[in-house]
Amino acid sequence: KTLPTFLHTPFWQRVKDSPNAVAVVDSSAASTSNTPTTTRLTYSEMGTRVAAVAQHILQHLSSMSLDPASEVIVSVVMHKGWEQIVGALAVLTCNATYLPIDAKWPSKRAAQIIQASGTCLVVTMSHLMEDDQVRTQALSSVPVVLVDVAIAKHAATNAATTDTSLPSQWYTSTINDHAWFTTRPTMLARDMAYLIYTSGSTGTPKGVRCHHQGAMNTNIDLIERFD
Repeated sequence: KTLPTFLHTPFWQRVKDSPNAVAVVDSSAASTSNTPTTTRLTYSEMGTRVAAVAQHILQHLSSMSLDPASEVIVSVVMHKGWEQIVGALAVLTCNATYLPIDAKWPSKRAAQIIQASGTCLVVTMSHLMEDDQVRTQALSSVPVVLVDVAIAKHAATNAATTDTSLPSQWYTSTINDHAWFTTRPTMLARDMAYLIYTSGSTGTPKGVRCHHQGAMNTNIDLIERFD
């Protein structure tokens, strides 16, 4: 059988085919009263958020003088939650490689990884730019896209929109027409989807490359095992 080519392809297919189906159930958020809350988002709602963040990422990447053949590394510095998923999917949607960095990591370690990886852009949340001076300096060393700000701006200008097909339409038109996609080499299944860093035997973080094809094979196998 034919497997989806890229890690983000099945997501956008579901946005198109089942926009009202539940995509994410996130119980990690907490209100100001510290009472756990649960956030449920449909594929259309997730697609809208991913598109909003991806547009900001594309604006930054398009303005950079990047080698067309080079790998584009975007660090996603977030706590676990639906926002982190949005950030990672937005990076993948832009045919870039995401590098997950847990916001709980020591700031110096995060800064070391951002520098060592050749990160050209950071995707994070506004409050993470404010609560730690060392981390703020590390994140400010490269351009930053704020997930919450991008989503809020999109919501403010599209408050009356209820058409659940719009995210899918945006994705199709963007990958076919946006200059970022038309001027760079065609992405292949063997291209890197994400880059993860381990501590290494010496304590120095070491990058591990994970390509789209390998990640998709693993995902399909897990789905079939638990289906």
